Amino acid sequence: MKHAWLGLALVGAAAAAGAQDLVITNARILDASTDIARGSIVIEDGRIVSVAAGAATAGGRPTLDAGGRTALPGYIDAHRHIISGNADEWFREQSAARMQEFLDAGFTTLMSGGGPMPGIMELKRRIDSGELKGPRVITSGRADPASFKTAAEARAHVRTLAAAGVEIVKASVTPAEKEMLAAIVDEARKHDLDVMVHAVTAPAMIAAVEAGAAKLVHTPHDSFLTNEQAKLVAEAGIENLSTVGFAAPVFNVFNQDNVPTFRDGSP
Repeated sequence: MKHAWLGLALVGAAAAAGAQDLVITNARILDASTDIARGSIVIEDGRIVSVAAGAATAGGRPTLDAGGRTALPGYIDAHRHIISGNADEWFREQSAARMQEFLDAGFTTLMSGGGPMPGIMELKRRIDSGELKGPRVITSGRADPASFKTAAEARAHVRTLAAAGVEIVKASVTPAEKEMLAAIVDEARKHDLDVMVHAVTAPAMIAAVEAGAAKLVHTPHDSFLTNEQAKLVAEAGIENLSTVGFAAPVFNVFNQDNVPTFRDGSP
């Protein structure tokens, strides 16, 4: 089924490499609110400008007949450790293949969940410039409270990340580090940056919420949240990017290839 929608899902990913005009016809179209049995998608300058039932006027644009295949928005991986090992070696030996695998699987956006910040920034540059074909990359830089002796040092590091152009600040935290995390969050806000917290225990999750973090990655897997803790998280309105896949392909962690270890609940 993957190849039934692949070419349609990746139209947006190609925009960075070269804006294009295209009309896709005769497609089943799915998005968050619509199921069009037979419809058309009009793309101008690499952007979708129209999605509608029935045929569309090509107006001189190239036309792709989907032949009844399904078109749907590209997938977003909201927590991906992209570069493994030495960044220079990864670019030389793996980058093209790894990025193509994401595109082949239908992913048009990756949000970095950690990794060598200069490498992530370089990856984004290469993809945005068209030098490397791949999904859009949302960059992140680390600012773990345990790495700093003072709040002033933490704030200075956040300013360094902002100057480098990162889009998200990633942090791991324990309850004892809540005040340091609050300083990181406060400084990040001054630069219009969200702080995403690695929270795998209930106390870490609550500390992140109380420090004002904007995002949580993972959910506690050492214990369940109490009803009171769950209410606190819900009322904070914090985004929670849970880990819904177990033993999914994380290179050099669960397996050495891009074959999911589990799929649809079965080995």
